[in-house]
Amino acid sequence: MNPKRASHSASVLILVFVLLLAACGGGASGGVGGNQGNQTGGAGAGTGASQGVASGTPAGAGNNQGAATGSGCAGDQIVIGASLPLTGKEARVGGFYRDGYETAVKFWNEKGGITVNGQKKQIKLNVLDNTTNPTTSVSQYERLVTQDKVDFLLGSYSTLLVSADNVVAQRYKIPYVNAGGAASAIYSRGNKYLFGVLSSVVNLATTEMDLLKAQQDAGKLKKPANIALIWENTDHGKDFQQGVQAYAKKHPDRFKVVIDETFELGGQDYSSLLRKVKGSKADLFLADAHLEDFILMHRQYTEQGLNHQVVTYGARGSEKDAKEQLGNKAVAGVLSATWWSPELPYPQAKEFVEYYSKNHNGEMPAWYQALSFEAANTLFNSIQKAGSCDKEKVRDTLAKYNEPSLLPGNKTYFTETGQINNPFVVVQNTTKGESVLVWPKDIASAEPMIPMPK
Repeated sequence: MNPKRASHSASVLILVFVLLLAACGGGASGGVGGNQGNQTGGAGAGTGASQGVASGTPAGAGNNQGAATGSGCAGDQIVIGASLPLTGKEARVGGFYRDGYETAVKFWNEKGGITVNGQKKQIKLNVLDNTTNPTTSVSQYERLVTQDKVDFLLGSYSTLLVSADNVVAQRYKIPYVNAGGAASAIYSRGNKYLFGVLSSVVNLATTEMDLLKAQQDAGKLKKPANIALIWENTDHGKDFQQGVQAYAKKHPDRFKVVIDETFELGGQDYSSLLRKVKGSKADLFLADAHLEDFILMHRQYTEQGLNHQVVTYGARGSEKDAKEQLGNKAVAGVLSATWWSPELPYPQAKEFVEYYSKNHNGEMPAWYQALSFEAANTLFNSIQKAGSCDKEKVRDTLAKYNEPSLLPGNKTYFTETGQINNPFVVVQNTTKGESVLVWPKDIASAEPMIPMPK
C-alpha cells in the first residue's frame, strides 16, 4: 500500500474513534444536568425562549426515541417541560395554567423538592409558548424531549392542543400529565403515557342534567322542558351534545331537544344562531363554549333580549373576566358545571386556596389554576412514590395512582384510558357578582336560582 494513503487512512480511523468517544461521553454526562443552559428560570423566560422554534420538527428527532427513557434526573434537579398557549386565542387561560404549574413547583420546592433515591431534588419548570397553534405545540414537545432533555411533561391547555401534542409522549415513552384535555376521544387512542385530571365533558352534561331533573322534582321547572342545545364543533362540544342527548332520550317525559346546532370555535358572530334559538321557543338554553366564545355569544344573547329559565355555557360563565367584560347583571343566574370550586369542603382544596391566595396577593383561584396545580402535584407525587426518575416506573405509578386530592370526589385516580372519571360541581352567578356552589346538594352552599332572574 502507498505509505501516504496508509497514513491518511489511519488518521481518518483515529478521527472517527475520537468523535465516537466524544459522542459516548456526551451522552453519558448530558442528561438533565448537561442541559441546564436550556432550562428557563420561569414561565416568562420560557416564553421568550420558545419563539425561535415555533414550527417544524427538530432535526434528528426520529433518532432520539430512546433519549427519553432511562433513570433521568442525573443532576440535582428534576426538569419538567410544558408547552402552553401564552399568546394567541387561548392566551388568557394559558396564563392561568402557567400560574397553576408554577404554584405547584413553588409548593414542592419549599418543602425541599421531590425525594428520589433518598435525595431531595428541586423542580425546574421549562415552559414554552405554542401561540395556540397545535403544530407548534407538537414541535415544542419534541424539542423539550429531544433537545432540552426534560425528565417529564405537563400538558397544554385546550382539547385542540392536547389532542395533537400528546402523541409526543407516546413516541418517546415519557409520562405526560395534563389538565387541559377533557374530550373522551383524546383518551381513546391507546396512549399509555397520557394521563388527564379533567373528567369527560359527557360527565359535565350529565351533572347539569341531574340538577335540572332535581329542579323539576322540586316544582321549579316544568315537565317536559324544551332544550335549545348549542355546542362548539370540537370533540369537547361533541361530548357535551352526546351527554345532553343521551340524558334526554333516557328521560323523554322530562326533556325534549327542540334545536341541536353547532358552531365553529373562535367565531366572530353568533347572531343568526341565536335567532334560531329564539325561534325554537325553548325553555332551557344549554350551550358548550370556550371562554372567548362564551363572552361574545352571551353578549349577543343579551343584546337580542333572549331569556330562558336556565342558561349554561358548560364549564364557562363564572370567570372573573366574563363578569368584568359583560357585567354582573348580564351573567347573573348563569350556571357553570366545572371541574372544581374554591368552596369544596375537602382539606386539600382549602389548603390549596389558602396557599394560592397567599402567593397571589389575595387572589382567589379558579378551576383553571386548581386543575393545573393538581396535574403537576399528581406528577410530582408519582415521581416521589416511585422513588425514581425512571420513566416506566413513574408511568406505572401514575396508572395505579389513587390519592386524596382537591378535586370533586376528594380523590385523583385514572381509569384504564388514562382519564379521571370524577363528578363535576355546578356553580351559579349571583346578582352580587359572586359564584356559589349549588350542586351536588350534599356539599352545596346555596340553593340554585331557577328559574334564573330576568
